[in-house]
Amino acid sequence: MLAAFVVASSPDWGWLIPALGVLIAVNGLGHLVGSLATGSYSPGLISGLILWLPLGAFALVASHGTLPQFTFWVGVGAGLLIQAAVAASVLLISLVEHRLRVRPR
Repeated sequence: MLAAFVVASSPDWGWLIPALGVLIAVNGLGHLVGSLATGSYSPGLISGLILWLPLGAFALVASHGTLPQFTFWVGVGAGLLIQAAVAASVLLISLVEHRLRVRPR
C-alpha cells in the first residue's frame, strides 16, 4: 500500500489510491460477510476488520478530498472491476474443484 501511495503521487497514477482502497475495503468486508453467512469464523476476519477495512476507508476518504472527481471515480470503477474479476476467478476455481471431486469414476 505504501508503494501505491508513492506511485500514485504522480498525476497519471492518482486513480490507483481509490482503486486499492476499494479492493482492500471490499476484501475486509468480504471476510465479515463470509463469517455472517456461514455463522463461523472466516480466516482474515480480524485483520480485515481491524486493518484492511479502515485502511481502505482512509484511502477512499483521503483520495476523494484530493483527487479530481473524474480520477477518483475512475479509480473506484477500476477497483470494483478488479474485485469482480478476482471474485469470479475464485468462484470459477471453486466450481471446477467441486466438479472434479464429485465426478463419478
